[in-house]
Amino acid sequence: MTLEIRLLGVIELRAAGRRVDIGPAKQRGVFALLASEAGGVVPTDLLEHRTWGDAPPKDARRTLHVYLTRLRRALSPIEGLRLERHGGGYVLNVDAQSVDLHRYRRLGSAARDAADASHAAELWEEAFALWRGEPFAGLDLPGLDRLRHELRAGHDADALDRNDAFLRSGRHAELPSVLSEQIERRPHDERLAGQFMEAAHRSGRTAEALEHYRAFRDRLVEQLGTEPGAPLRGLHRRLLNDDAEPPPPERIAPRQLPVGPAAFTGRTAELAHAVALLTSGNPIVSVDGMAGVGKTAFAVRVARAVSDKFADGQLFVDLRGFSGDLAPLPAHEALGGMLRDLGVAADRMPSPLSDRAALLRSTLADRRVLLVFDNAADAAQVEPMLPGPGDSAALITSRRKLADLPDAEPITLDVLPDGQARELFAAVARRDVDAESAATDAIVALTGRLPLALRLAAARLRSRSAWTIAHLRDRLESERDSEFRSRAGQRLGATFDLSLRALGDGDRATFLLASLIPPHDLSAAS
Repeated sequence: MTLEIRLLGVIELRAAGRRVDIGPAKQRGVFALLASEAGGVVPTDLLEHRTWGDAPPKDARRTLHVYLTRLRRALSPIEGLRLERHGGGYVLNVDAQSVDLHRYRRLGSAARDAADASHAAELWEEAFALWRGEPFAGLDLPGLDRLRHELRAGHDADALDRNDAFLRSGRHAELPSVLSEQIERRPHDERLAGQFMEAAHRSGRTAEALEHYRAFRDRLVEQLGTEPGAPLRGLHRRLLNDDAEPPPPERIAPRQLPVGPAAFTGRTAELAHAVALLTSGNPIVSVDGMAGVGKTAFAVRVARAVSDKFADGQLFVDLRGFSGDLAPLPAHEALGGMLRDLGVAADRMPSPLSDRAALLRSTLADRRVLLVFDNAADAAQVEPMLPGPGDSAALITSRRKLADLPDAEPITLDVLPDGQARELFAAVARRDVDAESAATDAIVALTGRLPLALRLAAARLRSRSAWTIAHLRDRLESERDSEFRSRAGQRLGATFDLSLRALGDGDRATFLLASLIPPHDLSAAS
């Protein structure tokens, strides 16, 4: 390969066998942020935020342009690599397979889908050879820190799939030393413990496998106060009895619904409609709406209202369709997690996506389980995970209308009516809004009756006991963007930015051009 961009370790750019100098640390970090999105446009605002976080220096934009100008100059002689301005952002035009991060992901995806276990093991071996150490080693940028955390978590999950591929392909003798190192870092991981036991047993060291189980169980009981799960206990029984086949999986009824916000108001008609659909035999309900309209809170409310009808459990999966630096969760990975949560043992877990989808439908065939898929990117992401005929059901949220799911009953959430918006603001702020009715009405109007904006404004007021509602209104009118921040520092604007970035180039340009038209002149015809 004549061009290589290495991010999985110390950042390096190599062209025609030589290393290219891409500047000082922060500039290399900007290059890494662009390379991690190879071929995709990164909006300038987002690039600035990922470089400096929520407290950028005053000259951040100018400094960023200096970095980009220097990078463009350094990259200009390299064939097949261009840094270009595109719309409101920048794009690193390069073959994604020249970037080790993207090549690693492609190999991992191919390994999971490989029908032959030996081929899967070889693909995993090739993928793991690309991992040279800590991703983006030596660089400390907010955007890279978050991506590094995601990559570490993904790498740990990949290691488990790789171990399974080695076990299935008969390469168990290569695993014990690798597994020991992984177990040292994650001593409470039951799947790792099971893989070690399986590898030792197949290598003729069943006594060592049983001793490993005893030590692992003691560790769980002493440190976490819990027993090993059903899959690991089943493997232990199988090794004790030296059975050739694992016993049928033990039934597990997961209860994964999050708590949801305490101050939930309104949506009475929509709630009643969703509950009626899920309890009257309609197996799929999709909830769509704009960013910040409260889809997740609504879905959790609905799911809790019908949970007693789904006695075999409720699964909750964040599909990360619109989650900033986190890529959408692949259906293959989501299915693996769901099957494990339903009690499918690791050694029964198929690799191809279609086989996992079929196994999920079989597992749910005689159960009543509610599947809640939050933050779906599109219909294609969700479709392989839907239950088949039976008594299970799915509740899906997405910013997009999932028209490609023909069997789904859609429910669209809009901003709240005035009365419900006032009620939500009062509940979160814990103030008597009737005492300052005019100021409350102004805040409701300023927030556009959007639940997320209302919650952020109300939380701001609740944390400032000396402020009046009128004082908050005055601040919002003068400093609207700076006041709409949650305690975690997430800007309201960033939530909308995720929707904007999901648009194609043409749609994004049209949307931005439409913002130049005065609102009263903007009609469907215009």
